[in-house]
Amino acid sequence: MKTPLRNRLAIAIALLALRLNAQDYTMDFRMNHPDGIYRTGETIVVSAQLLEDGKPVKDKLLRYVLSHDVNHVKTIDGSADTPVTIETTMDHPGWCRVLAFGMDQNKKMLTGTVNGHHKDACFEIGAMVDPLAIKQGAPTPEDFTAFWTQQKAGLKQVPMDVKYKPVPNTPGHRKSIL
Repeated sequence: MKTPLRNRLAIAIALLALRLNAQDYTMDFRMNHPDGIYRTGETIVVSAQLLEDGKPVKDKLLRYVLSHDVNHVKTIDGSADTPVTIETTMDHPGWCRVLAFGMDQNKKMLTGTVNGHHKDACFEIGAMVDPLAIKQGAPTPEDFTAFWTQQKAGLKQVPMDVKYKPVPNTPGHRKSIL
């Protein structure tokens, strides 16, 4: 059975009204190292501010969850009215992560348009500590090299079926020099 036109219009108008009233949440995250790379023992400083429609929020809460690698370090609850600064250090190579959740006064997760999508107001930023010094978690298997040598040899046995299909140039794209 088809839905009458007026019902479809009413639904469309209601959805549009909800969309127009939806808050647009963003998080202004900043780090004292813009590239997010730190040395062991160096202080990682993250500042964060929840924005609603591009302006600092009023009467909302933020929950920050700090982790080092996969280990929870601490959870911080506070007002979202002003920027929050989180400082931490790591005594070993690895990664640091800060999750931030926007909440109302009843600690219910805020929802709205986040980066163009309707979802929870949840944001994340991370840093690496001496990333080139991170070691693999387990020893290399004894058959590692032999396994991959065999796999590559097997791929060489598969005939290539290459086809050339020219694509016409389109406006706004650079012409091929080939």
